[in-house]
Amino acid sequence: MASNKLLLNPSKTEFLLLGTPQQLKKFDGLKSLKLGDSVIELADAARNLGVVFNSTMSLTGHVNSICKLSYMFIRDIRRIRRYVPMSARISLANALVSSRLDYCNSLLTGINKSNILKLQRVQNSLARAITNTSKYEHITPLLKSLHWLPVHERIRFKLGLIVYKTLNSSQPQYLKSVLIPLTYHYSMRSSDCLCLVIPKSRTVLGERAFSVAGPAFWNSLPVSVRCAQSLVSFRSRLKTYLFQIAYPP
Repeated sequence: MASNKLLLNPSKTEFLLLGTPQQLKKFDGLKSLKLGDSVIELADAARNLGVVFNSTMSLTGHVNSICKLSYMFIRDIRRIRRYVPMSARISLANALVSSRLDYCNSLLTGINKSNILKLQRVQNSLARAITNTSKYEHITPLLKSLHWLPVHERIRFKLGLIVYKTLNSSQPQYLKSVLIPLTYHYSMRSSDCLCLVIPKSRTVLGERAFSVAGPAFWNSLPVSVRCAQSLVSFRSRLKTYLFQIAYPP
């Protein structure tokens, strides 16, 4: 039975400290960690389920990784675009690049604008590649014609979906536990559609946490979106709402 127990592989184990720059300074002398008979060196970044985390949770390494791989696929799409129809190019773009922009993108909530801009340049380049549009033409009408939400709105779209699914399924429990309904001492019209308690946070990193960012974004949504009766309806209303914000008439 002992041979069937889950064992930790030291050669594949990474050791990473997480915190604000001020908090990390307290551990300047910590460079390694002893685990059994093995010594694990402190890493600058660690990969978990395809997401690259660094010590300050800026996710810059993860963003750079997405950009590097995405540009490789965009170059490939440019090489073959004359041989495939527009519908096939869009399918390739969604499968090879947009899927990477959307993967675990709720983790990118609240990251600095420079990283958002890097990802937005990827999306812009992708749109130009599949439509054979000059880099000197304005990108907003092109993204609108493709019906693509900008990167920032795609992140908020994913965040809203996670909150809706969690509220309506009560799963997973660790997310459900941080979505606390806001109670009113008297009847209000807005109380018909659930609002959530927004915990106070003193740091930028804390504001990015799901327990804060999720309820804050949920409460900012119109009642008509929050009160959607099904996931399909919610997705449609949320995308329409974010689309109107991204591309005002």
